[in-house]
Amino acid sequence: MRNKLLCLLLAAVLTALTGCSLARPEQKTAFEDRWIGFYVVYSPPGTYDTFSSNPNLVEMGTTSLDIGKYGALTIPQKVLLGEEDPDTGDLTFPGLTGYSLFIRHKQEDYGPVTQVVSNMSPGEEGTTLNSSDQGTAETASGVIWWGPPLDAPADWDSHYDAGVWHAYRVFETADGQTVYLDGSGNSYGGGGSGMGFSSDATYTYTENGESRTDSISVSVWVSYTPRLTGLRVVEFAGDSSVVNTTDLPLTGDLPALVPAADTAFLIVEEESGEGVKRTLYPASDWADGTVSHEVVLLDEEGCGHGVYLTIGEEADA
Repeated sequence: MRNKLLCLLLAAVLTALTGCSLARPEQKTAFEDRWIGFYVVYSPPGTYDTFSSNPNLVEMGTTSLDIGKYGALTIPQKVLLGEEDPDTGDLTFPGLTGYSLFIRHKQEDYGPVTQVVSNMSPGEEGTTLNSSDQGTAETASGVIWWGPPLDAPADWDSHYDAGVWHAYRVFETADGQTVYLDGSGNSYGGGGSGMGFSSDATYTYTENGESRTDSISVSVWVSYTPRLTGLRVVEFAGDSSVVNTTDLPLTGDLPALVPAADTAFLIVEEESGEGVKRTLYPASDWADGTVSHEVVLLDEEGCGHGVYLTIGEEADA
């Protein structure tokens, strides 16, 4: 009977480790590892890939779980290592396509480096990195754009036809050379106009005999946006007559726009099935340089990314 009960406990533990967990187990070999942000993966309706099914997982240390009177159970910890492009420095997690927002710390030959890794649009809270004799305080915020998939039916509804967002927790080793996911994190369902989530952590330690505390706070907002069907810029003279109209492609590489000399203001028009969104820019905005306008493009699944339209006299420099 005792052996049967132990087998049932072991089966329950292994089942719990196959999905996202709300609490991270105690680690024996990575006690200095730090949480540094999120890697957010979207699963469209009807799909759900578990972390444990990723063929790129590798063993990294062990995880110890207390199973009561039977003692502690030690099992290998499976993680997904981040891979850094040697040319661009971009960091990805093989087998998972998602959105990064984390603050990495590396020790290079020339000294310590802090790197904000993000492929999200900037959040309203911005990103701050402050260092003092008492420690460091870091914050990062980002926006993920989301909307109807390419094959969305006419009755598609953002409240009821959304998938699931998996906010995997990102960790780095003490030397900053390795970034990884251990499968922990929360999942969020639902759509509507948007939703957000955040987390923070503090780390207290002794350096040169002095106590220091480092803190980090990361927040993500998933924001709804319609799928664009057209993009144009209309330039106006001082008497509000039209100077020029430029239709632009809905691609990631938007051509730069240099307004005509007599343009007093212009309007960027973003057309979708929900109407036309108009943004006005007076000539004073680009008088001494350029102005950037973010345009959000959706992929086939409805996940978006921001591209920038550069407007101004120096745009073609």
